[in-house]
Amino acid sequence: MPRAVFIVFAVFATSCTPAGESNSRAPATSAREDSPAPVRDAAADVDDSAGAKYLRREWVITRGNGTLVFEAPGDAACTALPDKRPSDFSLILVRRGGEPGDWTYYGLSEKTPCHFPWGMSWMDPPQAACKALDPTAYDKLYAELRKLAPETIHHRRMAEYVSPHRGGWSIHWRWGAVECAVSDIMDNEVDDKDRPRFDAVQDLVRKAYQAP
Repeated sequence: MPRAVFIVFAVFATSCTPAGESNSRAPATSAREDSPAPVRDAAADVDDSAGAKYLRREWVITRGNGTLVFEAPGDAACTALPDKRPSDFSLILVRRGGEPGDWTYYGLSEKTPCHFPWGMSWMDPPQAACKALDPTAYDKLYAELRKLAPETIHHRRMAEYVSPHRGGWSIHWRWGAVECAVSDIMDNEVDDKDRPRFDAVQDLVRKAYQAP
């Protein structure tokens, strides 16, 4: 048999399939009817990083053997102080020096720990002190604070250029979901007409720290 005829015959023979069999591929099997449908895993969408937990207030930074607690600040909501001091009321005086990172917090509370607002969880919290006051003394201070109506003290952002090294003071008070602050630091400036009351609030904190 000529070589060319043999090659054609061999190709033809190998391409044939026995009767009753198909040379087509088997169809893909379909999913079982009882197979679970793909669902979105809500837990996988939750950011469990330390920063995200901090912002959700699921994690705090503690210092001073647990007497100092730094947590994400809440939404600013300056409302009038209640007639009666809330049990979780905190009054905080903040000093900012002339260098970046030079912050000091002074907190007053009925009992420790003091809870400080701190919005930069990626940085080590500033220096801080906490003083727990006797309830009677704290109620007296609170009554004096209410007379000063700190929620009506205004500050504004300065229009002209201000050095980022401008230090100063700010006052914060917080309870429950209420958080308010008045700042005279960097490019924030307290209105001149309100400055006497602003200074008087600071003096309340200073006197409380000076008291035995």
